[in-house]
Amino acid sequence: MAKRLVKIATEFNIATATIVEFFRDRGFSIEDKPTSKVSDQMYILLKEKLGQDKSTSKKLTHVTEKGVARMVDITQKKITKRVAEAQAIVTLGDKILHTLEAGDFATAKGSVFDTARLAGIMAVKKTAELIPLCHLLPITSCDVDIQKKDAESLIIRCKVKTTSNTGVEMEALHGATVAALTIYDMCKAMSHDIEITDIYLLNKTGGKSDYVR
Repeated sequence: MAKRLVKIATEFNIATATIVEFFRDRGFSIEDKPTSKVSDQMYILLKEKLGQDKSTSKKLTHVTEKGVARMVDITQKKITKRVAEAQAIVTLGDKILHTLEAGDFATAKGSVFDTARLAGIMAVKKTAELIPLCHLLPITSCDVDIQKKDAESLIIRCKVKTTSNTGVEMEALHGATVAALTIYDMCKAMSHDIEITDIYLLNKTGGKSDYVR
């Protein structure tokens, strides 16, 4: 079995530890020295999985074969309604969050939520100016929602819509991120231990392939 692991690791250029984790996630134990039959099953399963991943691996679209950065040509892509939603979490700590709640989420700089929402919407519209290879898109809708997640955290969701020939996931991610940074700015006088985490795309529709996290 060890020889097979090394062979696959070499063939697909991955770490042996990754292969071991793959088996464990599927209920196989390397330490148990599986029988020949089980070993064959494990070997075939992994080969099929890695072969599939290898054959369907995607190329970077923003870089040419010579390694030069470029804006993707979307001229021939179909114009459709496209939607993307992203999130960010701001961990303020229970004391700060309690203070904000007591003051109806307002600080000396103004309303935390209202300011963060506006900042998020502005960021969505400015995405192409700050992310070099993003296309300038006609934003048809943008909603920035901020809710209390737990006793210490807020969760931000930014949902963006367009009718275009490319998607708006970067706009959604940018909006959620800037809204989170704005909350940090509004609250940093109370603490610099505020954390911004879990920024990622939640879903997108309307393009070549849909995505749901």
